[in-house]
Amino acid sequence: MHSRICEGNDLNATRWMKATSAATMLALALAACGNSESSEQAASISASAHATPTFEAKEVDTKQVDVTTDAQHDDGLNMTVRLQNVTYNNQGGGTVIYVLVTNDNDAAMPAGAFADPTLTVDGEKIDRIENGTEDLELPLESHASTNLAYAFDVAYGNLSDAEFQIGNLKYKGNFNNL
Repeated sequence: MHSRICEGNDLNATRWMKATSAATMLALALAACGNSESSEQAASISASAHATPTFEAKEVDTKQVDVTTDAQHDDGLNMTVRLQNVTYNNQGGGTVIYVLVTNDNDAAMPAGAFADPTLTVDGEKIDRIENGTEDLELPLESHASTNLAYAFDVAYGNLSDAEFQIGNLKYKGNFNNL
């Protein structure tokens, strides 16, 4: 009787080992297939993924334009600028020049993409005033627009012969007529 029990246990152990071995081999085979398939998918995904565009300013000559509310394109920064209004700065005295800037790039325009705008009146450079100035402080997303305001220490009535430069655009003329 003891030999029958041992024989039965040996038979059960053998069956169990075969079943376990088969299951292990099947799992390994599926894992190997799965890895090669996911590797191929990863390779095809990475090969076809588009690169994220980056902002690139171009070196161009400054473009002089008449004072107008018509949109003007800055070829160096690939942005459109529209003068909107010139008015008294009620936050700190002087005058504020309001502009609408549109990023025409496929990439975000960084906050420091262009130097601080300047204002010259009768050949004299005018100081900026921080109170009343709303500069580009965050990146401007692709094809987005924002309103900016630049305050200067000059009376509104003195802007009959002025130059305002923003980016590669220099507006020249009478800002009192805006």
